[in-house]
Amino acid sequence: MRPEGFSCSDSLKVMIEDNRFFQVTKPIVEVKRGEDALFRIEFVQGYTFDSCSYEDYEIHVNQDDSFGLTIQNVYYSVVVSLTAKKEIKVITRSEDDQQDSTNTDELDAGHVYHCGISTFQNRDSDTLNVECSHTHLKDNSLNGYEILNEVEGYQLSGWNTSEDMSGKTILFGSRIPYGIKDLYPIYLKETPLEEFSFVMANDGYHISSYTGAEEWVVVPATYQDLPVTGIEKCAFRNANLKQLYLSKNVLSIADYAFNHASLEEITFFDSLKDVRDRSFHGCEVRKVHIHAIEHPRFSGSFFDTFSDKIDYLDFVKEKKKIVLFSGSSTRYGYDSTLLEEAFPEYEVVNMGVYAYVDIRPQLDIIAQYMKEGDILIDSPEFDSWALDCQFGTDSVFEIELFNLFESNYANIESLDVSHYPFFFNAYNQFQIIRKEMEQKDYTITPKHYDDEMNYYSFDTYNVEGDFILPRANNPTDERIYQPETPYTLETIGEDRISALNQIYSDLEKKGIQSYFTYAPKNIRALTENSTLVKRQEIDDYLKENLSVPVLGDIESSLYPGTCFYLIDNHLSTEYAKSRTNKVIGYLKDELKQ
Repeated sequence: MRPEGFSCSDSLKVMIEDNRFFQVTKPIVEVKRGEDALFRIEFVQGYTFDSCSYEDYEIHVNQDDSFGLTIQNVYYSVVVSLTAKKEIKVITRSEDDQQDSTNTDELDAGHVYHCGISTFQNRDSDTLNVECSHTHLKDNSLNGYEILNEVEGYQLSGWNTSEDMSGKTILFGSRIPYGIKDLYPIYLKETPLEEFSFVMANDGYHISSYTGAEEWVVVPATYQDLPVTGIEKCAFRNANLKQLYLSKNVLSIADYAFNHASLEEITFFDSLKDVRDRSFHGCEVRKVHIHAIEHPRFSGSFFDTFSDKIDYLDFVKEKKKIVLFSGSSTRYGYDSTLLEEAFPEYEVVNMGVYAYVDIRPQLDIIAQYMKEGDILIDSPEFDSWALDCQFGTDSVFEIELFNLFESNYANIESLDVSHYPFFFNAYNQFQIIRKEMEQKDYTITPKHYDDEMNYYSFDTYNVEGDFILPRANNPTDERIYQPETPYTLETIGEDRISALNQIYSDLEKKGIQSYFTYAPKNIRALTENSTLVKRQEIDDYLKENLSVPVLGDIESSLYPGTCFYLIDNHLSTEYAKSRTNKVIGYLKDELKQ
């Protein structure tokens, strides 16, 4: 509908829609058809320009730090919406520097890759300067094999932040920590060839046995000038090794290759395709490190948001935080800026990504960046096929977790993978799926895409992690898209409550206060037996048996179908704000107690 007073004459009006994050000196400008409309905009402190709903525009910063906005080639009267984003500032600083980086005005200029040590140089210059892309808050490190010569008897094993190798190790392809400028290549000396036996295979040589006694083994990259591409069945049976490093040439590990070996830690490249849990039968592998030398496939997808959200969580790790968590209903279901206004002493991070993977490994990673006094608001989704994942009773490492970790495999390093059965089976299936997918690169960012990978010129995510693509209300009050969901006590069960309480207990040991609240749901998507009485039974049971406070009640989480967007637990923009305001009220009441 055209705003009142707007006409189709040659005299046109352009209006900038009100927004609490900025002021427009003259919000309505009258121009002739085909002319440009000029505006002066002042953003509130801490916020800056994010996006403009009008496609043909230019924006620049004036000398007084205000913004000049030009709406170009106006051929019709229009109301223009602008969005603001929170300013994020990062400085170049050492890891030990306790300076508050949020008060600085400089971004990382780039990274210096030192192209070798001693005689291991392969360039006229001993350094390679790479500017930061700023696509993500942290850049992914370069693949050393693309810029360094290989050295016989040694293998490249990532980057170190110190020339004397005493700093932090960064895997190829993983995100570079804040403030790190200089990166030095790590060269590992290979375990002597005579400690292995080899057999010829179609793609090179395979290791058929290991006779050494070292606890740290670096599998040779080549044998007789051919690549060592595989490890045969029982090759390391009963071996006493603790740590294993595989070269980028290793493509397969046979079943029972490490049968009852004492292996605890393994490093490999994502060129490894064929491996399963049976490969490590009788082992208790705890730590896994994965170098990325292949093109990513999930860049730009909603899975890719996990690493970006962790980057921001790391950015604010020394501050007080409210962390929002569950699946996509959390991505769609909050306005974090409202929470930050209501609780100005807290930074807010929205860690919601995907409901159909176990929450435990995600929370194990998230907890690394939380501290005493932080708050977790958990909103498990009740869809029957997601319950075990959302309540932490699904012990299987799902394939999709690798989708979440692909743009920064270093996230896996904080996990004890022995707690999650079928880790290597999941990795194997992940590689099968990736093989058929389009190759991408790390510069592709999810903040310009929706869940269907449609591209937008403006940001679809804010820095806190909310999905901020404008979402209209559903036109009708009906079930939209999802099977009907049972909201009954029998569906949840005691085992799931017990598992969730254990997760909350583990977080409490770190001083993290958890709160439970209900995920938003279209009431039209409930099964017939999910009656008001049945729902009240759930509410009473959870409030009595959960070990943490419950924010609100179950009825406050159920909305008409008109409040949702595309599916039955993705709130529209309007109702994400409404739901957020509800949670703000519940949390304020709890914090007063």
